[in-house]
Amino acid sequence: MGEQEANVPLQPDADTGDQEEGFTIDPSQIEQGIKDQMKPEEIKNLDRVLDEGNKLLFGKDTHYQLMDGLKDSKDIPGDLGNGAFTLLMMLYKGGGYTMPPELMMPTGAILLSRACAFLSQSGMIPVTDDDYEESMHVYTVKLHSTLDPSFKQRMDQSLGQQQPQPQTGGILNQGAQP
Repeated sequence: MGEQEANVPLQPDADTGDQEEGFTIDPSQIEQGIKDQMKPEEIKNLDRVLDEGNKLLFGKDTHYQLMDGLKDSKDIPGDLGNGAFTLLMMLYKGGGYTMPPELMMPTGAILLSRACAFLSQSGMIPVTDDDYEESMHVYTVKLHSTLDPSFKQRMDQSLGQQQPQPQTGGILNQGAQP
């Protein structure tokens, strides 16, 4: 090994088996990072939505319903992302469809990180940082494809599938129930 190579830290990768396992993301850091970019009124609204989300996520009436579905999962990131989307739609519906759209992405990111941290710390399900990243991708795509009427069309176009589809309004513009 040359002198220059000795000073370069090894990067974890799948080939060496050194990849970090477990969930190392701190949900409070995600929350603070998001809040640092918000106005005081937005923070107040976000806190209100997060409080309701915590009640659904960790409340005795709904906690086991939400978490038990993950025990036999063959696709943890997919199920977490879909679960985060379902939770957000429950919050949206429960709030009379009044949640500001700009709170939907941060709410999902924070609640999903809290759920991953809980699952990891409890030992219920092994969750990794990569699982969180993939589940956020699932959540984001599902959120945009549901709420943004032109999202699917733009995705198809970016993939070279020029098949314009008629777009009606998104769910926020229609007041439709998810």
